[in-house]
Order: sequence, then C-alpha cells, then structure tokens
Amino acid sequence: MNWIVALGAGAGLGLAHFVGLWVTVTGVVRQPSRAVWVSLSGLARFLILGAGLALLARQGAGHVVVALGGLWLARWYLLQRLGGVSHGQ
Repeated sequence: MNWIVALGAGAGLGLAHFVGLWVTVTGVVRQPSRAVWVSLSGLARFLILGAGLALLARQGAGHVVVALGGLWLARWYLLQRLGGVSHGQ
C-alpha cells in the first residue's frame, strides 16, 4: 500500500466520520431519545474510524500518519462545503 492509498483511505474515513456527525447533529432534534441517538452514533463512528486506522496500522506507522492527514483534509473540506467557520467576516 502506498501513501496515496493511505491518504485516500484517511479521507474516506474522515468523510464517513464527519458526515455521520453532521447527520447526527442535524437529526437529533427530531429524535425522541436524543441521548441514545447521540451515544450510538458516536460509538458507530468511532468503531468505524478505529477499525480503519487499525487496518492501516498493520502497514506501518507512516500509513497511519498519512491517513490522519487525509482525515484532516476531509474535515477541512466539509467545513468549507457545509459551513461552520466564519473566518472573521
């Protein structure tokens, strides 16, 4: 596995994680049992993220570092796309 694949895997994991967070936050107002919804969503998101990073760790620590960079890029992209940062404007 090369570093481009690790970067893509990290970006994919980041998109899954942060889109799941966005869906949870926007959907929690319509749920009768909010605490259960937030808890189960967080557990699922972190299990997926942890499993993905654990698989990448089998290839070496460098792959995990590159994947974390991809995760950060996914977070940056979603913040730009969905909003959330005012940049002082």
